[in-house]
Amino acid sequence: MVGSATFRSGVAGAGTDPLEADARLAGERGLVHAGDPLALRRPLAHRRSPAAVRQIAYPSGTATPAPEAAPVAPDEPTIPGVAEEVVLGSGRDAETIDLGGGRVLRRPRRPRPLDAEAAIMRHVAAAGYPAPAVLEVRPDGLVMERIDGPTMLDDLGRRPWRLRRHALTLAELHRALHRIAPAPSARPTFGPAAPGDVTVHGDLHPDNVLLSPRGPVVIDWANAGRGPAGADVADTWLLLAAARPGTAGPLTRAAVAVLRARFLAAFLRAAGRDDAAGHLGLAAERRASDHNMSEAELAAIRRVVALHGA
Repeated sequence: MVGSATFRSGVAGAGTDPLEADARLAGERGLVHAGDPLALRRPLAHRRSPAAVRQIAYPSGTATPAPEAAPVAPDEPTIPGVAEEVVLGSGRDAETIDLGGGRVLRRPRRPRPLDAEAAIMRHVAAAGYPAPAVLEVRPDGLVMERIDGPTMLDDLGRRPWRLRRHALTLAELHRALHRIAPAPSARPTFGPAAPGDVTVHGDLHPDNVLLSPRGPVVIDWANAGRGPAGADVADTWLLLAAARPGTAGPLTRAAVAVLRARFLAAFLRAAGRDDAAGHLGLAAERRASDHNMSEAELAAIRRVVALHGA
């Protein structure tokens, strides 16, 4: 069994490791963006027009009205019958709506069948892996248990000295997932199905790990399925190496680059760099069709494959 208690070290207090000391200094000098210290987040390509009043919920429990949206065109579809929504999180692929009673709705921005995603979440949860419980599959999304806590990425922004321990926690989350045999119905994520396939996530990076009171919990299983373990690690390698810090100043860009490189190095040492290097090309092929990736990021991915691919 892969209990979430295995990963509690990922939210422990700061140590005296030189790498963490450098990260602490960068945080104290304000060189790390508190919301995105590894420059992993990208602008949303698609935004949903509000049906009525929408609110953004913050960890403190308070709610602040969202900025006023542009008027909805008469022929633009809206969501009927919704008087108020509390948006707990909003990502590239979906947004998370609070339903009350410890439940949330993960609503994709582009409607799609969700049975496979629900099935794999239930499969890994049954094996003891830390994933949210799926309560219901609805036409508009998945109803799941609510998991409270910051993402690993947010925690790195506030406490960059936890860089090494978070990198090791992310590596252990990969290893634990890859010890789970794929469900018979699991779809291939990286290339065609093969006899040695394991369960893979397909997007397992710090912004998809919630640091809950019970330990880290992995979210966003839209790309999960079966495939080589090394390809899953390689995909995280590409995302971490190719992300761009946007319009930040030169000092911030330099600090982000250093911290991201150190996070990546610690992660790969623990997760298996050699095996991942042999799968960089396969992971890059998949990312090439990801509409959320910018051309600059795709170019960076090609450079990583050229430099490190086996």
